[in-house]
Amino acid sequence: MSHTEITIHADDKASGQRLDTFLSANLGSDHSRTQVQSWIETEHVVVNGKTILKSNHRLKGGETILVLIPEPLPEEVVAEALELSILYQDGDLAVINKPPGMSAHPAGPIRTGTLVNALLHHLDDLSGIGGVLRPGIVHRLDKPTSGILLVAKNDRAHHALAAQFAERSISKTYLAVVRGHPDPKEGIISQSIGRHPHDRKKFALDPKGKAAETHYEVQQFLEDHAFLLLKPRTGRTHQLRVHLASFGHPIVGDTLYGYRLKSGVLSNVQSALRKYQGILLHAESIEFVHPTTCEKMTFSATPPTGFIRIVELLRTAYLSDVKDQAT
Repeated sequence: MSHTEITIHADDKASGQRLDTFLSANLGSDHSRTQVQSWIETEHVVVNGKTILKSNHRLKGGETILVLIPEPLPEEVVAEALELSILYQDGDLAVINKPPGMSAHPAGPIRTGTLVNALLHHLDDLSGIGGVLRPGIVHRLDKPTSGILLVAKNDRAHHALAAQFAERSISKTYLAVVRGHPDPKEGIISQSIGRHPHDRKKFALDPKGKAAETHYEVQQFLEDHAFLLLKPRTGRTHQLRVHLASFGHPIVGDTLYGYRLKSGVLSNVQSALRKYQGILLHAESIEFVHPTTCEKMTFSATPPTGFIRIVELLRTAYLSDVKDQAT
């Protein structure tokens, strides 16, 4: 992608300032702080020859800062007649069952095939708070994750739902299949999360990051895997994936966080997983208060067929092993 290079010298007065704050003040009003933060996170800002990935990086004064400003991409997002499972909708919101492999919204060079493209085709109204690229998007699911997603159809509903997420009053449950057998079988992972220091696509445990908490409970052991019920208390990016991987139990299919298929073992599982479009993480249910009626609403969705198929294959293999050991 082409870009424009701008070099800025930070004098002594910049000492102690956040990098994103300094740049947004010195690049002119055409560039917002949000834009600056996205450039930092995508390796477009270099300080004294070192790429910086944290917007809250503190300047010492005297640094030379190189900013690689990407050429703007077309802002228009086109409606696409993509298949979409709408579990519920009214004048304020819609509840979507997102398939695995679908991005929530356009980002970077990706401008088609996302949930937003589908929403623009299927729904008449979407809130504008998220801007042109994220209309209606109150929260998101990672591309490889399937399951329930709330969409706001007007700004008032968007604000109300976003407030519930901020207050952590919205209850969500997830289903996951992980490698290994968690011990204990039930517990809470409470570890702060921040962006990975070397890989911009990943997040990692970070004592200085944002607080994150995940409750897990083993539902069943499957071969050398386990079927879990997850209840996140917070909603950090990649939270469940990072917490489980750091606990030594990466989610099946999540190669970004360390899951690997064992060569020559359970070939039918390997084949099914290659055909699946995501990882075995599914947002099963959500409970929230309707922004207009104040009614408590609960929705649930079963995992995709491919997800269930892999679970059954693992369960069958596990039961076969148990039977063999007993004879």
